Amino acid sequence: MIISKTQVQNMLKVYDRNIVTSKYALAELIQPVRKADEADFSIIGKLQQKVMSGMSGSDPEREQIVAGLEHQINLGIYEVDGDQVAEKMLQRAIIDEIA
Repeated sequence: MIISKTQVQNMLKVYDRNIVTSKYALAELIQPVRKADEADFSIIGKLQQKVMSGMSGSDPEREQIVAGLEHQINLGIYEVDGDQVAEKMLQRAIIDEIA
């Protein structure tokens, strides 16, 4: 499954709106005790870090495929199928348009 950058940004926007409203509602109900030397990271910041680290995480299967393609390119035997490139471009444009 391919998740476009636009989809991630839209998800973060929606999540941000929900968190902001629920964050203020929770703040009224719960009054946490804070220590002077305590660092407090926002829920939104933590979510963004988690999403970005998940997007940049390495997948062993993907690394193997990329290594194979690099090898073919270095040997000069890699050929690009124009029809497949066009199909992927259209799929990506449709996904971005829907999101």
